[in-house]
Amino acid sequence: MADFVNLQPDEYKLLNTHYSAGREGRTINKIVVHHNAGNLSIQGCWNVWQTRQASAHYQVDANGRIGQLVNDWDTAWHAGDWEANLTSIAIEHADINSSPWAVSDATLESGAHLVAALCRYYGLGRPTWMVNVFPHSAFSSTSCPASLAGSQNAAYMKRAQEWYDAMASGTQPGPAPSGTAQGGGEQHESEDNGTPARTLTTHVHYALRVLNGDWWPDVTDFGKNADGYAGAPMTQHDLLVAWVDKGQLRYRTHNLNGDWNDWVSKADKNDTVNGCAGIPGVPIDGVQMYYTTPDGMTMSQVYYRSQTADREGWLPVCCDDGSTYDAYDGWAGILGEPLDRLQLAISDGNPFA
Repeated sequence: MADFVNLQPDEYKLLNTHYSAGREGRTINKIVVHHNAGNLSIQGCWNVWQTRQASAHYQVDANGRIGQLVNDWDTAWHAGDWEANLTSIAIEHADINSSPWAVSDATLESGAHLVAALCRYYGLGRPTWMVNVFPHSAFSSTSCPASLAGSQNAAYMKRAQEWYDAMASGTQPGPAPSGTAQGGGEQHESEDNGTPARTLTTHVHYALRVLNGDWWPDVTDFGKNADGYAGAPMTQHDLLVAWVDKGQLRYRTHNLNGDWNDWVSKADKNDTVNGCAGIPGVPIDGVQMYYTTPDGMTMSQVYYRSQTADREGWLPVCCDDGSTYDAYDGWAGILGEPLDRLQLAISDGNPFA
């Protein structure tokens, strides 16, 4: 780990896979900026890299905490260009808004501070966009890092330069500006505690399994943090399990480039035939659900939405199997594109609105 001037990571959680030791004799001459395509914690980012042929040196979470996942002197797999990997340090940033993948004020501040510290420590000079600080999109066909290369770029780089100048003079920069993040949280969540604005009439619990791998932790309902959805960005999954506290939930999945599987109404991760939806080893690209409200409870449906590994942003909200309301889609996903994230809620109205 680098001995930074005025900065040390809050957490060291080094990966044991998916990076290369050393840099093949190259020297560090640039910083590459990324976004998570999701609101990941340091642990959540570590979890993703453990399951993918990819990695980054640092993760900056939505609270501004910095975690180191790969040592500076090792090569992270991040840019889509091997020479760029060998000569750069990669910084991931958590997103608080799926459109336009904006980061929080705290993330912007810590990310800019980290950029300045790295530029100073490695003698790269004052942080300058497309000179010693680059977007991921400069090296591969991607929209990453979205707002950090667009609407938030000016604020991000201005703050990085303020930190660099202050460290060079042995002072502290002025207070960080507020309100640089675009949009804050998603519309269904309150600003105070992240709880959905619509009434959730009972809890739904669910989890996705990494293709031929392990189950992600169970999720209850949905939220904007790393545990607010099942799955992980840019990850394929082969099994889904879901259950509710009250009422009955049945669900099924669609196989990538294949057919719909049978409906399931149980929830047992150890029973891959009747206790989960999906087929081990076959990626999921669609999910369909139907909720039956028990007597004495407010009439409710299962509302759900997904993202795919091939594009940014949540897809339209679905309600049951499409037979309840014409206004909602009847299944989540895009056939032919692996499903990477899923959110569920049992409610008396659309909780994502």
